[in-house]
This record gives sequence, C-alpha cells and structure tokens, in this order.
Amino acid sequence: MRMKTPTNLALSSYQAIKEMMMSHHIVPGQRLTLVNLAEKLGVSRTPINNALSILAKEGYLNFTPNQGYSVRRLTREDAKDLYEVREALELSNIGKALQQMTGLNGAYLEEAKIAYEDGVASQAYHKLFLLDAEFHAAIIAMAGNQYLVQQYRELCQMIALCFRLEDLEVKRMPEVIREHNQLFEAVCLRDVESAKILIRRHNINDRFYSTSTLSARVHHQPQKPEMVFSARTA
Repeated sequence: MRMKTPTNLALSSYQAIKEMMMSHHIVPGQRLTLVNLAEKLGVSRTPINNALSILAKEGYLNFTPNQGYSVRRLTREDAKDLYEVREALELSNIGKALQQMTGLNGAYLEEAKIAYEDGVASQAYHKLFLLDAEFHAAIIAMAGNQYLVQQYRELCQMIALCFRLEDLEVKRMPEVIREHNQLFEAVCLRDVESAKILIRRHNINDRFYSTSTLSARVHHQPQKPEMVFSARTA
C-alpha cells in the first residue's frame, strides 16, 4: 500500500479545495479556516495550510495578515481580461486544430458537447461552466499541444470564480447548447472561418453574461458562512 506523504497530502488537499471552489461549495469572498477544512478533509492543518498557500500564489485566494485566507472575488475588469485571453487562445489555435483533427478527436468533442447537454438536463448547475470549458478544450486539444490545453483549463478555472450558483440563468443554457451545436458542425466541416466567427460570438455572449452578473453583485453580495483559515499550522 502506498503511504500518503506530506507532499501527497498537500496535493490532495489542494485538489479537494480547488474542486470545492469550482463546484461553488466555497464561493468568492468567503473566508476560510484551517480547522474546518482539516476536519472536512480528514487531514492535519499543515497540508491544508500548504495547499492554501499554493492557491494564493496561483491567484485563487487572497491572504490578509492576522485574518487569513479568503476566496478571491474577481472584478468586472478581471472577467473581461480573462475572456480576452480565452478567446485569443481559441482563435490562435483553431486553424491547426481543424487541420489535424481526427475521427477520434471528433468523437471526443461530441462526447463533451453531450456532457454539457446532460448537465443541463440533470440540473447539475455547479458543473456547467467547466463542462462548457471542456467542450472548447477538446477543440484546442486537436492541435496536439498538451501544455496549451492545460493553460486553457487553468484559465477557465479562474473564470469560474466569476460565477455563483445563484447567478445562473436558465435562459442562457439553451443558448449555450445551440452555440455548441453550431460550432460542432463548423468543426466537423473543418470550416475555420465559420468556427472563428462562432468562437467570437460565444465568448462575447459569455463575457456579457458574466460581467452583467458581476455588476449586479456590486450592490448586493450575500455572504456565505465563513470557513475562516488562520495561517497557523498544527
């Protein structure tokens, strides 16, 4: 049996906390506590503190001396900048992606498209943003650059911090499905110019949606109960 080392515990804690953030069990602006997270994850405070330190360095958390960690709350300008980078990554690689696309790539893209549709049907709303990101990541992956795919996924995880479950609008979900279907068709036809137009349109719509919800929160930001994290270790 493989024993869990301190490094493994910090990594598993990092992944678990990040997943809680992506699934909105921990929300933007929420303060965190070492004790609560350690109890929840069944580890000591040391790997939790190490994990939080990494997340702070990556930009997911803020650290305030004598107060501890809190989940970063992205601004409207943050969202605009992140979507601009996301669109640039997609557009700069779509030509190579469609040139190198294989039947297996197309099948995987269709699976990603269906996964989002299933998420909407089953009301798995906390997964929808990342399911959308996986659809687009599947297109980028066709270009054969694994580092670019990783960069894209990390970017989308940061964008996911813009959203809360209460921000989701059901009316946007059918629009996303329709946009995915149109882009899927363009990709299957290897129509680069149409794919670029559809990528721009999808990002414009997503950017408008996210910045609108962020603006609405400026005047009203309900707080979730704290998970206050101190910087002290066990």
